Amino acid sequence: LIVVVAFLALNGLQVGKYILKPVSGAISLGLDLRGGVSTEYIAVDTSVENFDTLLSGTVAALRTRLTNAGFTEANVAVQGTDRILVEIPDVDDPEEVARIIGTPAHLEFRDPNGNVVVEGKDIKRAGVNYANDEKTLYGVGFELDAAGAKAFENATREFLGQAISIYLDDELISAPTVQAVIAGGNGIITGSNSSSSEDSYNWARNLAMLIQSGALPMDIA
Repeated sequence: LIVVVAFLALNGLQVGKYILKPVSGAISLGLDLRGGVSTEYIAVDTSVENFDTLLSGTVAALRTRLTNAGFTEANVAVQGTDRILVEIPDVDDPEEVARIIGTPAHLEFRDPNGNVVVEGKDIKRAGVNYANDEKTLYGVGFELDAAGAKAFENATREFLGQAISIYLDDELISAPTVQAVIAGGNGIITGSNSSSSEDSYNWARNLAMLIQSGALPMDIA
């Protein structure tokens, strides 16, 4: 009996729809046992209008940003009245997590003259797509709303063969060259010089996440 109980505790058992989880899967381990990152942010200005709504929106935006980056077990929750607790288990690179969370993400696509073509609010979707027929390299596929699609079509027609640069809070993150007139609001960004498929995927995933994430509803520190 002891042997049977020990075996079930270590390995679990499934009989039809009934599942007995092993102890390791049934117990939720905290960061002190699993390892990871825990940090707390505070709202910069608590006097803004609709503060509670903005705070909830910021929690949701942070959770989405982390989920898009692959941190699906991250916990983001309000602490007290003006703080946000972020806990992420099993993290190998805490600095990368801090960079993802802290990115302000005010996004602009600018033409060669520095004029804004589209902004983050004009982007409906951004995600990883294959960038070549062999499916070995990746790019960022994106979709614009109606107004953004028209503006982008005009810009790609005018600046064919030139770069339309992508800025995040005035920091250049990519400068893809316009290869063709992009009509309909759907396009793909390529440009990673990665030597491996994995590096290409990581580059595209990170850029797509930054494009998709949008600005946080409120300033936090």
